Amino acid sequence: MIKILVLLFNIYPKYYFQGVTMDQQIDRFILENREKINNRLETILSADQEKNEAVQAAQYATLGTGSRLRPLMAILVYETAAGFKKNSNQISYVEYAACALEFVHSASFIYDDIMDKSDTRRGQPACHIKFGENSALMGVIYLLQLSFRLINSIPYQNKRFVDTQSKILRGMVAGQC
Repeated sequence: MIKILVLLFNIYPKYYFQGVTMDQQIDRFILENREKINNRLETILSADQEKNEAVQAAQYATLGTGSRLRPLMAILVYETAAGFKKNSNQISYVEYAACALEFVHSASFIYDDIMDKSDTRRGQPACHIKFGENSALMGVIYLLQLSFRLINSIPYQNKRFVDTQSKILRGMVAGQC
């Protein structure tokens, strides 16, 4: 994925500055956008008034440390494709799509840790260890429905995006069988 980032940075010069290395350009992009994604994830996850263990498990799995590489890639692909013709509504929708990707990714971690009987994730107790298997599985379902709800809120989302999301989920299942 890092190679894709470098390729996109070569195509889209927004972060290019004379005398600045490619690594510095990538670091600048990550710093500018990771906090934005983390804030958006936290806002979405804290909006649910029902603070049951499924919601808490979803928050625990998503809001911990993470590279946010998938959402960052989504933003960079959008910026590369849109160039300087971006508008603020589109950026919000791109952030929704980026968060949807991160929710699926977090759900896959919970699911994978249960299936592989892993006790830790990123140096912390795995979600199913902290909340129990049932609550962790409900957290997976909660994250997946959030992902689909975000995608559905994008007015010009198309069938291909939903199909791709479905293929990712099907791949998650196939990877465990």
